[in-house]
Amino acid sequence: MKENIDFQTVHQLSNMIFSALHEQRFVDVFVLLQHRADLIDRVLQISTNNIENIDIEKAYLDTQNMIEKIKISLDKVQAHYESYLSNVNAHRAYMMSKIAL
Repeated sequence: MKENIDFQTVHQLSNMIFSALHEQRFVDVFVLLQHRADLIDRVLQISTNNIENIDIEKAYLDTQNMIEKIKISLDKVQAHYESYLSNVNAHRAYMMSKIAL
């Protein structure tokens, strides 16, 4: 029984991942990334003769783009967390100075 999967499905998953990244749904991103990786493996195993270079190149470029977007998203989250921590520490110092008076 031949499965009906191809790079079109992989490309659709890529679009879903980019959407989840844009909306900062990180759990969805990682679940979809794993599913996409599994699909790519299956496509490569099943359709060795029907794979076009453009599909492989698009999947590769999408992967590189995803990695960059994930890095940017993580940097933003880290910056937000560090800002929050700084505000908490400033508030704590302020409250301690009020107690010391």
